[in-house]
Amino acid sequence: MEIRFSHVTLTPIEDTSFVIPKESLTAITGAGKEEALRFMAEAFPTKGNIYYNGEKKLKRNLKKYKKEIKYVGVDFEKEFSFENVYEYYIYYLRYHHIKVKDPSESIYNVLKIVGLEEKVLNDNLSNLSSSVLKRFQLSLALLEDSQILLLEEPFLSFHEKEIKEIFSILETLKEKFHKTIVIATEDHNLIYQYFNYLVWLKDKMVLSGSPEELYYQVEGKDKPEIVHFIQMVEEKKGIKLDHRKDIRDLIKDIYRSV
Repeated sequence: MEIRFSHVTLTPIEDTSFVIPKESLTAITGAGKEEALRFMAEAFPTKGNIYYNGEKKLKRNLKKYKKEIKYVGVDFEKEFSFENVYEYYIYYLRYHHIKVKDPSESIYNVLKIVGLEEKVLNDNLSNLSSSVLKRFQLSLALLEDSQILLLEEPFLSFHEKEIKEIFSILETLKEKFHKTIVIATEDHNLIYQYFNYLVWLKDKMVLSGSPEELYYQVEGKDKPEIVHFIQMVEEKKGIKLDHRKDIRDLIKDIYRSV
């Protein structure tokens, strides 16, 4: 599902227009990114409009889009008093009126997608590690088969290996299940390495497009470390290196150049 911002105020940018492509893995970064996520979810901008596949977001069709859009915040906020993971899933389905043929099967399916084992269903939420809790939080968002997933800084609790696993999950959701995934983050290294589209709220301007193109075109310090290094080598040593995303490939290029 395509998302379009039309003349929206995103503090400190007063007039913001950009498009988030459908079935993309899009990063949004810079001042105003959290506000943008809220506008894509349930809130309405004070100025301007949001469009989903060309349809204007209005109060009368908000219920429709609430089913199509799921927001995953930085922290997991319990809606219910249940501690047992399986009981929480079941009540979540009932409370949000999510109709499925077989609740247990739906739960097992989302567990598989996010890389959790079935034994976690017997655990208490308070005993889950921060990374497992984040996967659980994501799995809840997948129960309703929504078309748009909005995630705010989801990688704070993960180490490098887990981050790769999560991006593999997100890529599968995008390619196989045709989700549009929008993630608010300030981690430019991750944006450059994993995302295929970037909305950059930078210096009261909006830049959008391929992360690789933007990072090499725009001046400033807010860039991935590998981009800084490649540009420094070209500037100071006169050696033009390929625009690599993996440091191991870059090291091979340097050895060949030397």
